[in-house]
Amino acid sequence: MTFGIRLHFIMRETDEEAWEAAERLIRHLDEDTIREAQERFVPQSDSVGQKRMAALHGGRRDC
Repeated sequence: MTFGIRLHFIMRETDEEAWEAAERLIRHLDEDTIREAQERFVPQSDSVGQKRMAALHGGRRDC
């Protein structure tokens, strides 16, 4: 059995600044691009967490 973890920390002085920084990272990705990447990646992944995350956000950026 293997385990893995991937975390992304975006730290700023305020929550608002952190969310703005996060938005800048993904602003050029449209929902179709995210959905297509999830459709390719998730079925091949053994990661239960990845599958749950994909099911939770469904390729949307506003979650």
